[in-house]
Amino acid sequence: MDLRNHHRPLPCESTPMSLKESRPWKSFPTHLLNPVLYESIPTGLRRFLKLLLPKIQTLRTSRSKPLNSEEAVVFKVHDQCDASLFKSISSAHRKQIHREPWPNFSELDLSQYDNALRVEAAHQWATRAGAEHSSVFQFSQLSQALSLACVPIEILGALARLITDEVRHVQLCLNVAKACAPPEWSHLLKLPAPYAPWAPFNSDARRDELLAWASRAVLLACCLGESLSKPMLEVIALQSTEPVIEAATLQILRDEELHSLFGWETLRYLMNELSPEAIEVLHGALPRAFAGLEQTTAHGITVADLVGKRLTVTRSKETPNLGVLSAIQSATVFYSTLDSMIFPELKKLGFDPQRAWQQRFHQPA
Repeated sequence: MDLRNHHRPLPCESTPMSLKESRPWKSFPTHLLNPVLYESIPTGLRRFLKLLLPKIQTLRTSRSKPLNSEEAVVFKVHDQCDASLFKSISSAHRKQIHREPWPNFSELDLSQYDNALRVEAAHQWATRAGAEHSSVFQFSQLSQALSLACVPIEILGALARLITDEVRHVQLCLNVAKACAPPEWSHLLKLPAPYAPWAPFNSDARRDELLAWASRAVLLACCLGESLSKPMLEVIALQSTEPVIEAATLQILRDEELHSLFGWETLRYLMNELSPEAIEVLHGALPRAFAGLEQTTAHGITVADLVGKRLTVTRSKETPNLGVLSAIQSATVFYSTLDSMIFPELKKLGFDPQRAWQQRFHQPA
């Protein structure tokens, strides 16, 4: 929940405290809640509310104007959230995203590296952070649609884990980008507004319509996107010459394998719930998806350009690497993963990936 824009009043019997007041609550205003409701709240949750509600009140008064979704969102990159504003929330955030040993980014001294190499690394890691930020947005949409469709709770539980993973990935990528960035612009990084390659779902839609919408989202974001991320990160981890960057990459990599598996298993379940007409529409989304992925991942390099060539990944201090993928590496991994992993999995679900691949020429990317 975006607490900055949450203006719904608390349930109460008397007139609530004016939201125009700028001072935070000094104690939990139990008199504002229905006594029966308050007494039904477990003791542990009451303690949490005492910490949380003053922050909500402060946020209500300090942020009345919503963010413009078309504007870039500027993030100060810290290892922690702003503890002075979100004392209890930031603590929960850190415990969740640091559930594995967090890389010690303070040990990452890149002053000896060429400036051009650092700029390229910072750019690529910031771009990855933006992609992971969009994944948070996309999986959150998916969670809402599947909740409304009343899918098995196991799917929703796994999806909640995926959302938390993506938040961790944003933080990891931003921390690496900050460390790589030259001093003159390392104090601020910009994340673009998150993006989803589909139209929003209609919350009033029928269950079959929600499942059809969710099937396309799972196909694009998980089965294709997450399945491609895994081998890309494997190459980055193998050739990185900085242990801290390698450690950050490996944390993301371990999650992506789960995300890909979630996609294929969830799509199988969803397709069993779809009508033949909805499955046909889903098949029709594949050519355009292939066109978009090729445009953003292959960098203009075609399969014909790679015939007879072999990609060798090595780690050497003579060729320092800060988690940077070259265009030829990205294209090679893209085509190889399509052929060895994605096409076979699509065939198991009844798709004709070869036909869809040929039809991508007639699709706008």
